[in-house]
Amino acid sequence: MPNVGRVVTALLGAAGGFLLVGAAQPAELTGTDFNVIYDPTTLGLFGTLSLVGSTLEFTPNNFIATSTNGQGIVTPTGATTASNIQLIANPGFHFGSLQLAELGDYQLAGTGASVGLSGELIAFDGDSTANPVTTYTTSTITASAPLTVNTGLSNTQNWTASAAITNSTPTVYSGSAWLSGAQTVDVSIENLLSADTTAGNSEALIQKKAAFGGVGLTVTPVPLPAAVWLFASGITALGFALRRQVPRAMRESI
Repeated sequence: MPNVGRVVTALLGAAGGFLLVGAAQPAELTGTDFNVIYDPTTLGLFGTLSLVGSTLEFTPNNFIATSTNGQGIVTPTGATTASNIQLIANPGFHFGSLQLAELGDYQLAGTGASVGLSGELIAFDGDSTANPVTTYTTSTITASAPLTVNTGLSNTQNWTASAAITNSTPTVYSGSAWLSGAQTVDVSIENLLSADTTAGNSEALIQKKAAFGGVGLTVTPVPLPAAVWLFASGITALGFALRRQVPRAMRESI
């Protein structure tokens, strides 16, 4: 069952865009295949945002949770969602997939120490004529390996996590495929880290790394079917062959 509050927030974002009362002046990143419009104040602990090629790169800002000596469950202080990020396709570009990759590290020392990672990549059609309810799509952010290595106080263990949305990812409310036909895609990334200790002389810590590539959202185009490639290459080859059959004098006069 999806979070109702999150759905309402998403729908308000789709309906109001960046014209919400009190919203900061939006920032824009210009790319080759698509542009990005976002409100810097809604990135929370994801920090700053840049566009490198086809990848949105976040530099996390103190996205960390630490629990010590039986303190119990501790979560990061601050907003753990980067919201209302609009991807606007340039002419001729069609969205194929959104692939999220995250990187961080954790530390476990003593008895009863544990860390956790959860979250979702969320996307919906931001075009003004679309009904965002029918395009509301999510993908769970999943760690690539269990976060269970007891590192001790002097070491850390790296972790990676990922999520992906494609044109065939089922929508939450039984809508049809929509991603490849969208001109504007609204994206949010929800991520919650937690550290927990249940006994003394223990420590648990987990964080997103602020280093290059700590959080990246790569946007890929719709792949052309093999038949299209074969047709295009056949036309190119035919044109080359026909040109070779034209007398040189005529080719030079063309």
